[in-house]
Amino acid sequence: MAQTKDAGVSWDLINIPDTLNPNTIGNIDFYAENKGLLVTTDWSMPSSPTSIIQTKDNGASWEDITPSNFWGGHLLLKVLNDDIIFMASGSFLFKTLDGGESWTTHEAPSYIESLDFMDEQNGVIGLFDGTFAYIGGMYCTSDGGNTWQGIMLDSAYSVVSDVQMINENFVVATPFAPIVIEGSYHNFFVSKDKGISWEIISYPELT
Repeated sequence: MAQTKDAGVSWDLINIPDTLNPNTIGNIDFYAENKGLLVTTDWSMPSSPTSIIQTKDNGASWEDITPSNFWGGHLLLKVLNDDIIFMASGSFLFKTLDGGESWTTHEAPSYIESLDFMDEQNGVIGLFDGTFAYIGGMYCTSDGGNTWQGIMLDSAYSVVSDVQMINENFVVATPFAPIVIEGSYHNFFVSKDKGISWEIISYPELT
């Protein structure tokens, strides 16, 4: 793993633990200079064990902050600062407000494929219904994941793989691809009331 401080002119290595297999690194999120998290998943094992390790000194030392009740598998991350971290696996959202000392778990309406949070309370998630129809949805929370409001879409191949919370009310959601279905593209979706209602913004017509 490497970093640059001059827009790519030069790169310096960041140390990772000697016991860590670099091939298991699946996600990296550096949220400030010298501070970041690594997610490792060993897919060679049946249980796909996953660990979240954090550095606050640019790799000189690492601390395992994996929740004790986390079972592994594909993991999404959103790190706001040293204390506030969100991660998602399956249909569950994990949240810490003390840098990983303790975690709370919140269940989402379906499988989480994308997430964005602007603070410890306000966030948005993109969903997958778990079927071969690959139907998606998008839901928002204003209480850190305790409750959700949003919609599931009614078209196939609409898994929402990208979401952004612009402010406490305005959010954007995008299906995973501009797949042509019956001659038309999927749409962008925006909500101006944090998930209560959604407005469709169509792609431009493309050849």
